[in-house]
Amino acid sequence: NFITTGWRVDSKSCDWDFRSNSSHHNGKFFSPGYPQNYKPSSSCRYRFFARPGERVRVLFTNIQLHHIDASCRDSPDVITVYDGIDNTSAVIGQFCGIHNAEEVISTGTNLYVAFTCDDRNEKQEFQCNQKIESPNHHNGTISSPFHPEAYPADISCRYEFIGVGRERIQLRFLHLDLYYANGDPMEPLDCTGSDSVSVYIFINGRMEELKTWCGRKLPPMLMSNQHKMTVEFRSYHSSSTVTGFKAQYSFVT
Repeated sequence: NFITTGWRVDSKSCDWDFRSNSSHHNGKFFSPGYPQNYKPSSSCRYRFFARPGERVRVLFTNIQLHHIDASCRDSPDVITVYDGIDNTSAVIGQFCGIHNAEEVISTGTNLYVAFTCDDRNEKQEFQCNQKIESPNHHNGTISSPFHPEAYPADISCRYEFIGVGRERIQLRFLHLDLYYANGDPMEPLDCTGSDSVSVYIFINGRMEELKTWCGRKLPPMLMSNQHKMTVEFRSYHSSSTVTGFKAQYSFVT
């Protein structure tokens, strides 16, 4: 699951090239040691080479770096994306702290990603977006990052369930404790601006929201109407007093 699908540069530990060809036009790359902590004093370079007429699209599904203030300018750990062959090209993205689902697209055939960090305070990585298929995982649990400890702010996690045939997905929430800004978390009336969990089912081939929950009141037992279901967790706040969510799933016929 965590193998970088490129070519190492001169046997260096984390310098990689990615070249588009007839058999290779997409893949994955990771910080050193992912999903464990990245190593202190890392300096990694990822170079992308597209074919004529192509551009390079990178989607960062999980970024969690040590961060000290609101700006990335003085951050000790940072990812910088350049619109070209090296770090003399224009900067089109810079990320520090915690992010999910950040997309950058080159204007030409090259993209250059640099990841640098200092010699301390490496961050614990976490796995957020999951695709769960019944042949591999017939039942189990999902949870917010770091549950039962506090989850990070400003993240969006998606859990996709995919069954086969007449299977349906049964979902039971075992725990719900999310930051709630609008009153009593045991009787939440409006989830606007609060951290939340949304469940989506498929109707006539389209994904439709079943409902969104927030606060601390557990949702009822849920069942999909087809063999697919999606759960999305969104956080806007960071609080040491909330512990996130945990839910149990089963594929049933």
